[in-house]
Formats: sequence, C-alpha cells, structure tokens
Amino acid sequence: MTTQLPFSQSAPLTDTQKSQILDLVRRASRAEIMPRFRKLDQDDIDTKKDETDLVTEADRATEAMITQGLQAAFPQASLARKPFQPGPRCVTDCLMLS
Repeated sequence: MTTQLPFSQSAPLTDTQKSQILDLVRRASRAEIMPRFRKLDQDDIDTKKDETDLVTEADRATEAMITQGLQAAFPQASLARKPFQPGPRCVTDCLMLS
C-alpha cells in the first residue's frame, strides 16, 4: 500500500492513523461484505448509470460504515466522495487532513 496521497496535506498520516484506517476497512469487510458474499437477492442490487454499473446493499452499508468511522477518527478531515475505483488507494484517496 502506498503512503502517498494524490493531493497535498499539512502532515502525512502517522503509522497509527494508517493502522486505524486499515482496521476500519477490515471491520467493514467482516461486518458488511463477507456476510452478504454470494448471498445477495436481486432486490439487494441496483444500477447506477446503466445495466453494467452495479451497486449492492453491501456496497452502501460498507461505505456508510467506513464514512462514519473516518469521520469519528479524523473529525478535522474533509471526506470527498467519488465513484468506487478498486485499488490500494481507494480509501486514502478521499481523506484530506487539514
């Protein structure tokens, strides 16, 4: 996992902050994604732009849990939402410490 963010910030994330973020993502995965893995009903899946742009109840619940956790851990941060793009920086891309 890279420690560089695609924007400037006043201070880099500390090792403790990085661990908090990783722990939050792991907890969200265990709580929201894994219980639903391969168990979604058709009613749990929606589309965004078109038929190939899917979003699930697990996606929404995970985003909500991660957003709430980031706001609690980093109350001074601004969270910028963008469409999900898988990769090692998809969470830290959106965290801007002021």
